[in-house]
Amino acid sequence: MKGRTLFGAVLLAMAMLCLSGCLATEALREGSRWERIESVLVSADGTSIAIVGAKHDYVFTNASELTACLGSDLHGLMEASIYDFHVDRENVVTGSLVLRIKTVDEIAEPKAVALGFTRDSHERWSREIRLEGKRYKRNTGVALHESQMLNRSYSVQVMEARHPALMALSPLTVAADGAITLFALPVMFLAWGITGK
Repeated sequence: MKGRTLFGAVLLAMAMLCLSGCLATEALREGSRWERIESVLVSADGTSIAIVGAKHDYVFTNASELTACLGSDLHGLMEASIYDFHVDRENVVTGSLVLRIKTVDEIAEPKAVALGFTRDSHERWSREIRLEGKRYKRNTGVALHESQMLNRSYSVQVMEARHPALMALSPLTVAADGAITLFALPVMFLAWGITGK
């Protein structure tokens, strides 16, 4: 009987340790806030985008698939939704962006398929693109021109780990000629419809 009691106590202790470990892990991931997005900029070589927030810049260096879509003939038909950003303790940020096309005719359909868009049962076309990059401290010396700002307010929810590492200053800077650059490359403003909160 004592053996069973001891065995039960050990199992309970192990369960409590496991639970406390899970709770500790969740605590590291806990914490969310909203950040207002002011602009979306793409580097001249099309490999990186900067989503410019009110306090932080979110720079994604795996943006080739996105810029391929935006450089297509269907660009003018696309709307984008930016979903939650997840930031770990090293300020690595992941998220997703969904491109949608409201109507696709027979001529545009092969182009949409080639870009990775799929059609659902309601005839809606969409393409999800996973993003990964780094969160940086906003460079207050970089002032965006009005023409580089989004034409409506948009916010993204940021889920972040507690006690993140210190953030580096954003690679979004101003060149000697006054042009805004990302990793020393000129940037272009992405002026396409963004939907969401």
